[in-house]
Amino acid sequence: NREFRYESNKRLNIAMKEAGKLITETDYSQHFRILESDGSYLFNIQLIDPDLHIRLEPFCLMLAKKRGLAVLPYQAGFVRFSLGGYLDGSPEGYDLFRQEIAKAIQMFLDKWTDFLQDKIPENNIHDIIEDFGSLLDKEKTSLNSLLIRDIKSIYLPAPACSGVNINTISTSKNAVIEFFDNVGSCPNLE
Repeated sequence: NREFRYESNKRLNIAMKEAGKLITETDYSQHFRILESDGSYLFNIQLIDPDLHIRLEPFCLMLAKKRGLAVLPYQAGFVRFSLGGYLDGSPEGYDLFRQEIAKAIQMFLDKWTDFLQDKIPENNIHDIIEDFGSLLDKEKTSLNSLLIRDIKSIYLPAPACSGVNINTISTSKNAVIEFFDNVGSCPNLE
């Protein structure tokens, strides 16, 4: 819908602007470029040197384990940042989002450089707090109209048996129907 697309594009533009500043204003432009997004609430950075693509997955696993920053690596040499999460829609909320995505991108770029020099960060809570800095103290508020609540689920007889799960939100005309591998194999489902 229109609101979804507007919100997704707004966040993408913020991420592209922040990443553009970080990449072009430093020597990271020799190693990374922004890759056009092919989905909503997604932002991609591509590694330019194809010889380093093989190191991307181990790096991303290390970054998630040691720093709590999870980005999704792809064999084609790019990483995907999620831009999802609820914001309150205020200028302050978007400014906090801008700070968070800038910090995440900066941390990714800095830790990648360290990783290539075989500098593996310690799994130390003080270093993690230092990495995220003052962002840890920021309080977020959510835009209630976007929160998914009052979810109704119907399990007939149960997803594990029937292979079907149906979820809906009471104020929505839409539903999510999940089909599992065993769909249609329930012996007593008519």
